[in-house]
Amino acid sequence: MEQAVSELVFAPAVPMAVIAVLACVAAGLLALGLAWRVRGMTGRVAAAVIVLLALLDPRVMVEEREELPDVAFLVVDESGSQQLATRSAETEAAALALERDIRTSGAELRIVRTGSRDASPVFAALRQAAADVAPGRIAGALLLTDGRVDDEGVLETFPAPVHALISGQRGELDRRVRLLRVPTFGIVREKAEISFTVEESGTDVRAPVEVEIRMDRLPVESVTVLPGITHTMPVTVGRAGSIPVEIRVSALPGEVTERNNLAVSTFEGVRGRLRVLLVSGTPHPAARVWRNLLRADPAVDLVHFTILRLTESIDLAQSDELSLIEFPVRRLFIDEIDQFDLIIFDRYERRGYLPEGHLANIARYVRQGGAILVAGGGELAGVQGLSGGPIAEILPLSPTGSEHVTAYQPTLTDDGHRHPVTAGIAAAIGRAGPWYRLVETRSRSGRTLLAGTSGLPLLALDRVGEGRVGLLASEHAWLWSRSHDGGGPHRELFRRIAHWLMKEPDLEEEALRASEQEGSLAVTRRTLADETVAARVVDPEGRETPVEMVEIAPGLWQGVVKDTSPGHYRFRSGDLETLAIVGGTL
Repeated sequence: MEQAVSELVFAPAVPMAVIAVLACVAAGLLALGLAWRVRGMTGRVAAAVIVLLALLDPRVMVEEREELPDVAFLVVDESGSQQLATRSAETEAAALALERDIRTSGAELRIVRTGSRDASPVFAALRQAAADVAPGRIAGALLLTDGRVDDEGVLETFPAPVHALISGQRGELDRRVRLLRVPTFGIVREKAEISFTVEESGTDVRAPVEVEIRMDRLPVESVTVLPGITHTMPVTVGRAGSIPVEIRVSALPGEVTERNNLAVSTFEGVRGRLRVLLVSGTPHPAARVWRNLLRADPAVDLVHFTILRLTESIDLAQSDELSLIEFPVRRLFIDEIDQFDLIIFDRYERRGYLPEGHLANIARYVRQGGAILVAGGGELAGVQGLSGGPIAEILPLSPTGSEHVTAYQPTLTDDGHRHPVTAGIAAAIGRAGPWYRLVETRSRSGRTLLAGTSGLPLLALDRVGEGRVGLLASEHAWLWSRSHDGGGPHRELFRRIAHWLMKEPDLEEEALRASEQEGSLAVTRRTLADETVAARVVDPEGRETPVEMVEIAPGLWQGVVKDTSPGHYRFRSGDLETLAIVGGTL
C-alpha cells in the first residue's frame, strides 16, 4: 500500500548562526529606521525578509511511502539422506504447495536449497540467506528436511519462528554405523585405534548387534556392541600406503536403507625409520654417491661399512693396535639381518667375508620380505662376484663374464617407460650424459628398466617371494653426480630405486587408486601390462558398471565416473580393488 506525506523543510545555504546574526542586524536597522521615520521602510522590510527566506531555502518535500512485505524463508534439504525412498518426491511436493500458499499471502518468499552432495548444513544456509534482511521484516522460516542436519546454533539468535516439515514415514526404522575416529596415519607394525558407534532410529529396543571390521579388505574382527555406545578397537597397521577401513553392521529388519550400514574411511600406513645397510667393497666414487643420498634422507637410518682390509692381509701389529675394525659378518648377516629394510652391496667381492651359509641367509631374508640391491662394475663378472653361490638364485640378471668399456647412453626399455621408478624421469634420462662401463648380463627374471650398449640390460628389478631385489650392472652412475657431459638424474634415480625396494606405495608398478574430484570420481590404474586396462565400479546401491579407461601415459590409465551420489564406491581392475568415498554419512 502506497501513501504520500507532505512536509515543509529548510535547507539553509549558510549556518543558522549566521542567518540569526543577519536577522538581528536587519531587525535593529529597521527599528532605527522606523523610530527616525525614514522613508521607504516598507520596501526595505520586504527586501530583508526576502533575503533571509532565500538564505533559509524553504522547500516542500512530498514523500511516497510503500510498506515492504514480510520475508519468509523456505530451506529445502537436498542431502544424500533426502534421496532415500520417496523422500525427494515428498519434499518437492511440499515445497511447491508451501511456495504457492506463501506467495498468495503477499509475503516475500526466499527459497534456499542446500546439502546437495555432502552433509546437511540447513541452519548455516538459513543464517546466510537471512543476513541481508532486517530482523523486523523476517516473518519466519520453514525447513523441509528428514531431520538429519549437521549444524546447529542458529535458532537461539533467529528473530522469528522456525518450523520443520519432516520427510519420510512415521516410525521408519534405520540402523547406521558411524566412524568417530580414524587416525590420519599409523606406523607399520604398530597399533592404531579406531572408534565407532552404531545408531538406531525408529525403535526403542537396544539389543546387541554384530559388527564386522575389515582393514585393507581383510577381516580383522567381528564384535558385538550396543547401539549408542562408543566402541574403540586397536588394529595393527600391516603395510605402508593408503589403507581402507570398513565397518559393517548387520541390517535391521525393515529398515529404510542399508546404504549407511557400512562406514568406510582410509588412513596412511607409514613406515618408521628405515634401516639401510650399505656395504662398500673396492673404494670408488659411487660409494660416496650412495652414502650422501641415504644420509640426506631424514627417514633413513644408514649403517655403512667399507671393507678396507682383506681377510688374507698380514699385519705385524697386534689386533688391538689396529685402527680398522673387523667386519661384523655374523652380527650383520645372521643375528640382525631382519632389522634392515634394505641391504646395498656396492662393488662388493666375496673374499672370504660371506660364507655360503651367510649368502643363503641373505636369500632367505629377501624371500621373507627383505630387499637387496647389487651395484657394481667388473667385479660382478668375476668369479668372486655376488652372482655366484646361493644369492645368484634371486638376482634378476646373470653375468656372462664379459664387460663393455665404451661410451653409451642409458636408455629406457618398454618396461622402463611404464615403471614408476623410471617413468617420471624419462625426459631427464634422455638428456643425461654417457656412461663408459657395462657388465654384460642375461636377463633371468623381473623387469629390465634401463638398457646400455647394444640393448644389454643395465638396471633390472624383481620381486622374490615377499621381498624385492635390484641389480645395476655398472658403477658409472657417479658420472651424473659430477655433471659429466651434462650430468643426469642420479639422485632421483637412486632414491626411487631404494624406495621401490623398500616398498614405497607411490612407486608400485601395479596400482589402482580413486579419488573425488569436483563432483566426480577419478580412477587411475598403473600397470606394466601391454593389454587394454578394464575397470568396473560398484556404486552404493550395489550396481556394478564398467568404467571407460583411457591411457594418458605409458602404463598409466585413467577413467571418470560422473553424477555420483553420496556413498561408498568400490573399484575393481584385475586383481586390484580400491574404495572411494563421496559425501557424508546418510
